Amino acid sequence: MTEKEAIKRIKDHMEVHALKEIRAIYITQALNMSIKALKEIQQYRKIGTVKECRAAMKKQNPKKPVKRSFIIPYEGIDVCPNCKEPINKKEHHCKCGQAIEWSDEEC
Repeated sequence: MTEKEAIKRIKDHMEVHALKEIRAIYITQALNMSIKALKEIQQYRKIGTVKECRAAMKKQNPKKPVKRSFIIPYEGIDVCPNCKEPINKKEHHCKCGQAIEWSDEEC
């Protein structure tokens, strides 16, 4: 059962069993809170998992490019410290989403 289906069933139940007792107010409040929680879960699922969010946040911290020498006579080229793909100084972020720090200071 999905969150959407659960919300529909809870609402249907509330309509069918519209309780009139004073104590029923607590059940109604609990069901309304359940609907609210299920809607929040739906919103979080659109954003992504906690693991995916942490990985994306980690990539926002700029890292210096790594020098790699693929061809011996040529000077080393810059590669992404995350995915090791070649990058150029025009790129603020690598293709994988890693923020790149282009300061002139050496590591």
